[in-house]
Amino acid sequence: MTAKAAGPTITVRMPIPYAREKGLLIAAAICAALFWGSLVYILYTAADRLIPENAIGATAALVFAVVILTYLASRLRRVGQVAFLRGHAVELSDKQYPDLLARVRQVTKRLDLATPPDAYLYDRGCSAASFSLSDSGRDIVALNAELAGAFSEHPGALDFFIGYEIGWRQHPLTRWWAWLAPARVLPLLGPAIGRARIYTADRFGLLACRAKADAALALAVFASGPRRWRSFNIAHFAAQSASATNPMIALMELTQPEPWLSRRIAHLRAVATDNPAVVPARHALAYLIALFVPGLVWRRPGASGRALFILLWAGLAGITGYAVCGALYETPLPRAAGRAARALPAPAAPPAAPNGLAAANETRQLLDADLKTLGNLAATRFRKHGGNPCEVGNIGALRLNFPAQRYAYSCDEPLVYTVVAFGEFEPGRPSYVRAYHWKEARFTEQLSRSPAGPTTSGPGSSE
Repeated sequence: MTAKAAGPTITVRMPIPYAREKGLLIAAAICAALFWGSLVYILYTAADRLIPENAIGATAALVFAVVILTYLASRLRRVGQVAFLRGHAVELSDKQYPDLLARVRQVTKRLDLATPPDAYLYDRGCSAASFSLSDSGRDIVALNAELAGAFSEHPGALDFFIGYEIGWRQHPLTRWWAWLAPARVLPLLGPAIGRARIYTADRFGLLACRAKADAALALAVFASGPRRWRSFNIAHFAAQSASATNPMIALMELTQPEPWLSRRIAHLRAVATDNPAVVPARHALAYLIALFVPGLVWRRPGASGRALFILLWAGLAGITGYAVCGALYETPLPRAAGRAARALPAPAAPPAAPNGLAAANETRQLLDADLKTLGNLAATRFRKHGGNPCEVGNIGALRLNFPAQRYAYSCDEPLVYTVVAFGEFEPGRPSYVRAYHWKEARFTEQLSRSPAGPTTSGPGSSE
């Protein structure tokens, strides 16, 4: 099977991916789509309530700014890696370590890669054995000099790391890695995606080796060091994980994006010999505890970004829960529950204003200001969205002179109204309904049916 890689003419030979990777990626894509969709919707809703006339433009500007800042941060990190290689590493060429360059070209040929990647040799002690990146459309593979020295007597093992890094860059998931970032911090799912990607990259490394045993020997250096790997027993180490049945030990792996080295070698042996890997099932208690541990690994690059995504997930969950509770609260109750709710005493009216016509007029102006603010909001939303005139969202978020609970919208007419209780602002005056017709921009008054006036419900109710 072949798949296109970065670049117009590059095709790379693709091994069969890790068995569970497809299902994990589908789940991650669904979670990521829910995250990004919810985030955009919440940003739009927030902007629509704060700046009703410029909701789309404000949301687009905010999202664009976040995307640009994220891209610049990622680009600066990549530029720093390229600068390190240009300034401190040795570029492999026909005049600089031609033997290593020949191995890169051989692996490129085995993987059906048209153009070999740029290759570098660097020396940083106990840092990563290898890494790869892409710069200006060119793939770059960097090998640790200590690793190359350890395999000077068995250079075939280097082919595994070269193939591993090429596979890491050429994997189709690489181009969608940023999109899946929200799913990578979720409990269980995020670490499982990282482990599955490593297993698939291991298969690239295995395909790049002329002798299949070279792949296991390459990983042996991580277990026994650059000097003792020659006496490494591959079969015994692969079976080592079978004895680890403690749930807390399994929990440590379930919360990490890297599989146990013994499991990686067991997986490689199984792929090389076409036999199923004999690995123990993890303890059920470990899965239960891991459900509450997000995929946050502080020692790996990008920890601050992962922490931000965790906070965003928590915020989205909180806002969604609040919206669901609000929707359930506003849903009409069954008849029995409705009768019980209507039997509750009406909310206490605000304290009466001081005696005097001037105080009554001042209070009326404050009330009219609220009605006009709510009416303008309804008119703006009705022009933009249409629909039911009483569906205006949560007016409790507005800064009003009186509590938002005392106002209500009519779903039959373009009215926002409130009930002024008996003698509330003017002693002795009967209760009446004060309304604002937001299409005609005029106020009206109507005597209430009873001295106490009808009990009003929250926003969105009709009378």
